[in-house]
Amino acid sequence: MTLSSRVPALLDRLVGLFTGALPGDVLILDGPAVTADPGQDVVCVGWDGDDDGDGQAVDWAQDWTGLGAGVKTETIQVTCVLIAWDGDDDLAAARTRAYTHFAALEAALRADVGAGFAPPATVAITGGRLHQEQTRAGAQARVPFTVSAQIRI
Repeated sequence: MTLSSRVPALLDRLVGLFTGALPGDVLILDGPAVTADPGQDVVCVGWDGDDDGDGQAVDWAQDWTGLGAGVKTETIQVTCVLIAWDGDDDLAAARTRAYTHFAALEAALRADVGAGFAPPATVAITGGRLHQEQTRAGAQARVPFTVSAQIRI
């Protein structure tokens, strides 16, 4: 683990944590999806699910905790997305499944508020959006969300 930033370690931990929180039929990816396979629900850590977007994965900033302390607090904002599909045009079913998965992700983060980092680390979902779409492959509910962390370096 690098001491200059906790970003790589946080991304790895989120992938592992989310993999353990959801059923095996939900695909958890580190970064953007290579293919958009309708029919399989997916969570991407470090991508908002917008194929036309800029691909920004993380925002971060660092502040010294005090003079001479030699310790910084890193504030990290990780962009993630949860996409749920319904093979028909049942948007309500896709949306309900998306938020059921979302609840499991949030519960996993609440169960370990520091995501395995030493106290006083905090890691939590702090915001998101809902995009709904009818596609040729069926209904899609896309939930881009932000995981915010404060971790000592």
